[in-house]
Amino acid sequence: MAHRKTGRPTPDLEALERFSALGDRRSSPFFAGRREEMEAVERLCAEALAVAGRGGAMEGATLLFQGAPGAGKTALFSEMSRRWARGETVRGGAAPIAVPVFPGDLADEAVVAAEIARAVDPETERSWRETETRDIAGQAGIPGFGRVGGSRRTATTPPAPSLGELCRRFPPSSWVRPVCRAVDEVQTVREAATDVLVKLHGGLPGLPVVPVLAGLGNAQDAVAECGLSRLESEAVCNLGALAPGEAREAVETMFRTCHVDCSGAVQDWPERLAALSEGWPQHLHNAMRALAAELVRAEGRLVGVEAATVLERENAYRQCAYHARIGPKMDRARRLVAAVFATLPEEGAYGDRIEWEIEWRIDMDRLQRPQGCIPAWPFPDDMTPGQFFRRLVQRGALQRREDGRYSCPTPSFRRFLIDYGAESG
Repeated sequence: MAHRKTGRPTPDLEALERFSALGDRRSSPFFAGRREEMEAVERLCAEALAVAGRGGAMEGATLLFQGAPGAGKTALFSEMSRRWARGETVRGGAAPIAVPVFPGDLADEAVVAAEIARAVDPETERSWRETETRDIAGQAGIPGFGRVGGSRRTATTPPAPSLGELCRRFPPSSWVRPVCRAVDEVQTVREAATDVLVKLHGGLPGLPVVPVLAGLGNAQDAVAECGLSRLESEAVCNLGALAPGEAREAVETMFRTCHVDCSGAVQDWPERLAALSEGWPQHLHNAMRALAAELVRAEGRLVGVEAATVLERENAYRQCAYHARIGPKMDRARRLVAAVFATLPEEGAYGDRIEWEIEWRIDMDRLQRPQGCIPAWPFPDDMTPGQFFRRLVQRGALQRREDGRYSCPTPSFRRFLIDYGAESG
């Protein structure tokens, strides 16, 4: 429907309201950026399809995306799945078949194989669950009684689903699309997943299946404990902030999709939200939700938006997300965390240096604290400095950079940790 006077489409207030109520763990319908990451996945899938067509095995075909909470790992998977379901790709060629899997399922090869078969050909997967029966008729001769008619029934149990059975059921010439085996939250994998992960990583002849893993900042360590300790450097991508132009694109897509009336607006909201969010996908998502809610009140007219209301709501979302991220262990050691991050250089520091900083402050506190006094740097009793450092990585307070140093990926989170610890002192 269009405005009578201007001919412009009427703002879609229902879509704006739905989006404003969308939690920050849900994928945004206004996805932007991550083109290089999607191209990397599609390039590897295309290569796997070509190798499988020759009957070969694609060795080392594993990609890992890791990053702090809110970096957009799940959103990236969701966006690729949506595009491929429509037959769209970033770089052209056959769209991969997305097959998501829970980390716990990796412990059972039969489950993994059956899920792939179900996505590629449901009839094949169904045949693995059905016992084949048939009647055999014939004549039998019994001494003293002549020949009599008879029949018997035989039952054939189907072969157990396995990756090897997939290779037999689907010959190399039958594949027209590769399979992307997407595993989210891979930092939760356990040793029982080793066999399946190693098989997929090593590749199977004629099977174009590419494992794409995603997890928190400690995901690479987790999969290394399951046998994937030799991932190529190009196969590990640390997801960080979006580029300013990409963040702007997401806001502009919301305006365009929801037919927001931008006439007469003085504020450059795409630019403002890009800067406010620091390009961090979770913060951008929440800032856009805050703006969408205010647009509903303003009947879809950007000129009627109260900036103070948007900023107040965005800050509330951000504070809630940060408090949820720190967890009880970091909360107990909040004064120690604040001290460590206050001295952490902007360019970051190597992991052993940060561990030493944590250990030094704890030891000094124990040596100088009079008996019976409250610790200056409270610390979880059941953790070592090394374990606590890894907790900081897991919680997204620290992320490994390309040069091996660790830094806080979001400047506003660093400021939050310093201020929160200082205020609690």
